Amino acid sequence: MLFLFTIAVLPFSTAVLGRYPLAPVALAIYGANLAACTSTLAGVWFVADHSHITDQPTVNQRRYIVRRFGVQLLVALLGIACAFLAPVLALSIFVALPIVFALTYRRRYY
Repeated sequence: MLFLFTIAVLPFSTAVLGRYPLAPVALAIYGANLAACTSTLAGVWFVADHSHITDQPTVNQRRYIVRRFGVQLLVALLGIACAFLAPVLALSIFVALPIVFALTYRRRYY
């Protein structure tokens, strides 16, 4: 339910960012929402993986999934930190994050 809450709040944080694109608080709210989405999705995946609800991934698949969650969380946190120091850089990070992750996705692991 917590993961669904973070997804439900995403339109609000996106709207705030759209209205005030270089405001540090708006960037921080959006980054916190992205970090919360990533963290809760990772939690759901770990529970599903350890309770054997899903097909068990190989070691390489598990390493890839955990690495993607970790990198996405760290980049979101970096964007929050940059929001107060360099808002343009933070906005660039938040724009580039989904593009880079979409282009580097490896479908063969699923």
